[in-house]
Amino acid sequence: MKKTFSILIIVIVLFAGCNNQGKQNKNGQPTITLREAWFPWAGYAGEVMAQYVTDSLYDINFVIEPGSEDIDPIKMVIGGRNDFGIASAENLILSNQKGANLVAIGALNYKSSTCFITLEESNIKSVKDFEGNTVGILTGSETETIYNLLVKKNNLDRDKITEVEAPYDIKSFITTHNYDVRPAFMYDEPVTLDAKNIAYNIIKPEDYGVQMMGAVYFTTREMIDKQPEKVQAFVSTLAKGWEDALADPEYAIELLKKYDKDIDAGRELASLKRGSEYFAGQNGKILYVDDEAWITLRNDLKLLNKIDASFDVKKSYDNSFVNKYHNEK
Repeated sequence: MKKTFSILIIVIVLFAGCNNQGKQNKNGQPTITLREAWFPWAGYAGEVMAQYVTDSLYDINFVIEPGSEDIDPIKMVIGGRNDFGIASAENLILSNQKGANLVAIGALNYKSSTCFITLEESNIKSVKDFEGNTVGILTGSETETIYNLLVKKNNLDRDKITEVEAPYDIKSFITTHNYDVRPAFMYDEPVTLDAKNIAYNIIKPEDYGVQMMGAVYFTTREMIDKQPEKVQAFVSTLAKGWEDALADPEYAIELLKKYDKDIDAGRELASLKRGSEYFAGQNGKILYVDDEAWITLRNDLKLLNKIDASFDVKKSYDNSFVNKYHNEK
């Protein structure tokens, strides 16, 4: 029964993908779709700028398709439902180890925004202070991987740490205090705590020898080989969109509100401004992350025994499209 259900799902995804291919808008421009990983938030800023403004510069019709907790962009792209998607660099590599043959063509976050938050009154201010306290875990997220790296690289005694599953909602952390350390993202939970005037400490993994790449834009190897001009149009539209969004965050959030009227514009503007360094690209080069960052990610995943020692990370990314955009500028 499970096998039959899985086959049915695959057929549905492939059928949807076929219906999506080759579409054009009323001006005859090819439609290029991006599958997001989550509901609309500040991380859409460069993308809504691409959809409403910069796509016309590259003669395409750029369309964002929102994500949710039930949608996996990797499956949607592999199945042909979408041309491009967003995923963590870690998940892309793990999928490729299983034979997915996906390629990252730009980095949304050249470094992860993962951090760990404690309430100021707890006096937990370093990774070493995790020992003797209760740490929340978001199982399956990049925050869990980074936590595991912190434990391993800083020789923490895990027997002295109580680990509990943390809900995605921060409310219980604030109200019940049933765990002491909250895995978080620099442009999310701190914005919430600031709005509530709650004092807190931030522990940054990069201060303790852990710096991992965050989310990346990706497509299939087949798309790159057969339609490189489409990939270039996508990357250029998106790169210009992010440059414009970071230059004018207020307008970007105005467009985000146009895309989804239900967002809290004030909160998302604060989030975008706080997270701007994570969206700006390595060394200020939008969408760019260098070879060394990919090698570091590979080594860290090997350290945690998540990938084989023989895994060739160079097949999982292609910087040529981002480089071409910047060279032509």
